[in-house]
Amino acid sequence: MALKISRILHAGYVLEHMGCQIAFDPIFENPFSRNCFPFPNIEFDQDKIKELSFNAVFISHYHDDHCSFESLKLLRRDTPIYVYCLFEELFGWLKELGFNSVYSLKLNEPVKIGDIKITPRRALDEDVDSLFQIQVEDLNILNVVDSWIDNETLSKLIAEGPWDFIMWPFQTMR
Repeated sequence: MALKISRILHAGYVLEHMGCQIAFDPIFENPFSRNCFPFPNIEFDQDKIKELSFNAVFISHYHDDHCSFESLKLLRRDTPIYVYCLFEELFGWLKELGFNSVYSLKLNEPVKIGDIKITPRRALDEDVDSLFQIQVEDLNILNVVDSWIDNETLSKLIAEGPWDFIMWPFQTMR
């Protein structure tokens, strides 16, 4: 098995498996969320980011520290974008940026990209955000993003286990 998980910033990750690259909540800017400065300081080479070719991008929710138009502008426009959001306006805005494959994620409805299955799971405030269950080969991964989890969701996640890896980011800031 050749699975690689790389951290971008805040709740952003890139998952690579068998030539397939998927980005989760990609933020390529500092400060992120307009006033959040990571510690230690991080700099991004925007020219190298523009060279990246993701098979898909998954966005857990519409907050600007997860769905940044400035960061998305760096990506190829043929990149499929999957977003958990109840507000239709966001999908129109992404299409206005030039992305021609924009999809609305539904809770508990899996999406398969290559050999990787991503299933959005309910977070405490399901009107705002989601978690991601990622399954590849025999690994079961939970990307908590920065969501809160209530007892009902926790019980369902326990039933989905065992979990091989849990990504629950903590971003140190200055």
